[in-house]
Amino acid sequence: MNSFTRRFARTARVARTMLATTQSLSHTQPRSVYTRAPTAHPIHRTYASDAGFTNPSAFARQAHDAMSLGTSALTQGNAQQAQTHLEHALQLHPTSDAHYNMGICQYMLKNIDCAIEHWKKSVQMDPKGADAYVSLGNAYFLSKKESGTAIDYMQKAIELAPNDPEIQFNLACMHESQGSLDQAIELYTQAASNGLDRAQPYLRNAMAKRIKQQI
Repeated sequence: MNSFTRRFARTARVARTMLATTQSLSHTQPRSVYTRAPTAHPIHRTYASDAGFTNPSAFARQAHDAMSLGTSALTQGNAQQAQTHLEHALQLHPTSDAHYNMGICQYMLKNIDCAIEHWKKSVQMDPKGADAYVSLGNAYFLSKKESGTAIDYMQKAIELAPNDPEIQFNLACMHESQGSLDQAIELYTQAASNGLDRAQPYLRNAMAKRIKQQI
């Protein structure tokens, strides 16, 4: 399973999602963190783990432990086991991170609609977290084939994290696939300037396409 490597966003959060290129897109990961959708060069984000547990109560502690076990199972690729632990964590103490990781889990199990619902709940609980918007954007683009919705979610992610090269790259791929080469070139350029070397060949390819259109 390919994935774009990304730092852990928080101790608790694992993964982001997927887009790799216009031809080959990528995958998501958990927050204590995991990966994104299937294909060539996945963009790897982070899983969530236990950052959201500040309540010292017994329930919160049990939820923290369940979240940790679920995250560990996700990082090992065991989605079925992760689902059991994350369901327990959500029953005890629902958090944005727990919903985010459950979204990753359900995506791995090919339950796309369920994954999307959990990522939407993650956004509702933490509207300033870019990762869930990235996952939603990639899921709508790769699995639902709804480019307009996908771009809207990815645009929200870039508003929250304007200098993130992976988000810039994902959004550039989406725009390129829709024929919006000027926007794609601008975003590929930004991603490359922010240190994402993988963006360089896509930038050259998009520029070549634009020149060909102008001939």
